[in-house]
Amino acid sequence: YFSAGVERISTSDDLSHDTASVEYKRKNATTKTQYGIRAEKHRFKNPAYKHDGKSVYIQGSTYITPNVQLNAGAGSMRISRLGSAAAKKSFTPYHIGVQAQLGQRAQVSVRQERVPAYIRHTMAGKNGDILIDDTTSIELKTRPFKRVQANLSHQNSKLSDGNRGRKTTAGVYYGVTPNIWVGVEGSQRGYDRQDPSYWTPKKYRSYAATLDASMPLSERSR
Repeated sequence: YFSAGVERISTSDDLSHDTASVEYKRKNATTKTQYGIRAEKHRFKNPAYKHDGKSVYIQGSTYITPNVQLNAGAGSMRISRLGSAAAKKSFTPYHIGVQAQLGQRAQVSVRQERVPAYIRHTMAGKNGDILIDDTTSIELKTRPFKRVQANLSHQNSKLSDGNRGRKTTAGVYYGVTPNIWVGVEGSQRGYDRQDPSYWTPKKYRSYAATLDASMPLSERSR
């Protein structure tokens, strides 16, 4: 199937991030193997700099046992700082992960990936340098009851300027219907070094109420 989307994120300190994406996926209903390709265009800016990013990404997943899924992907990305011919960077983003079903009520996943740091809203380093983020994450999802889900995740990240960060998130969600979920989340984030050129809190906590709704239009398997 094909999908497309646009997203705009803006903050009170004049930071903005616009994304447009298109994606094509195919799935084998018998083996449950999936593969696809995704193209994205990003435009992000703060009061001092504007950056433009373009990428093409190939990804896939397959079950290596009935309860363990392997997923991986890699692509090509080019990022440039607008107005500066020297501030350009090309690199290979990638991810590899394993997801395991633990009985009927729990699922654990581990993932290693490399992405541009602006994906997680760390914009750029000193002098507008484009930062790359290497991240290892682990997530546990449980469904103690049919309409209740609890998630716990932790991320360790290393930026290309040597700074390291951590983020832990916990949430509980209730299914009003199979396609509408409401919940509450809490997270804590911190970095080893507080750099004035981008947001690197020593210890930052946040809480949120969430609403997730989806509407399937059609589904076809081959």
